[in-house]
Amino acid sequence: MKTIRDVLCSGEPVELTDIFDDRFEWNIAMNLADFLDQHEVHYNGKQLTKEETRVITQSLKLMA
Repeated sequence: MKTIRDVLCSGEPVELTDIFDDRFEWNIAMNLADFLDQHEVHYNGKQLTKEETRVITQSLKLMA
């Protein structure tokens, strides 16, 4: 199984669904909100906008 570091080092964008579908191993020390804000994350092949990232981050905080 690939780790999140493998994906980042390869230079390929991260698919949002891959994070939640357990397609790679997530480092528990990483903050998901920070990760979304600092890295290129896609949804269905399209890069998320800053506004979409903000909405996702706020939703995750509400669920926590």
